[in-house]
Amino acid sequence: MNEGQKNLLISLLLITVLGLASSTTYFYFQSEQYRNAYNNLTGETIWVNIGIDYGNGTLEWYNNTITPKNVTAFQATILVAEVNYTLYSFGPYITGINGVEATGSYYWALYYNGDYSPVGAGSLYLVSGDTIKWVFEEWS
Repeated sequence: MNEGQKNLLISLLLITVLGLASSTTYFYFQSEQYRNAYNNLTGETIWVNIGIDYGNGTLEWYNNTITPKNVTAFQATILVAEVNYTLYSFGPYITGINGVEATGSYYWALYYNGDYSPVGAGSLYLVSGDTIKWVFEEWS
C-alpha cells in the first residue's frame, strides 16, 4: 500500500469515526429530550381503563387510556366515546354513548372498579389504574 492509499484510508476512517460520534451525540440528546418530556408528562397524567358494554353482547375496552390528573369519569369517557348528556345542578347525566340512547327503562349505569358507582360520573374522580365501565342496562 502506498502513502497516498494510507492517507486516504486514514481520512476515511477519521470521517467515519467523526460521523459516528456526531450521530451518537445527536441521538443521546434526542433521547434525553424525550425522557424529560415523558417524566414531565407522567407527573401530570394518569392511566385508566374504560369499558363500554352496549347490553347486546358488544363490549369495547379502552385500556391504559392516558388522561390528565384530576379527571372525572365523565371527562375520561368523553376522551374515548361520543357522549350525549343533560347537565343538571348535580352534574351531567349520560343519555347516550356512541349513538346508543337511553330509552324507556334502559339507562347507562356506571361501574367503578367492579362496583356500582357511589356517585355520578361528574363527581367520580379517577386515579391511575382505576377501571370504569358503562353498562347499558334496564332498571330493575
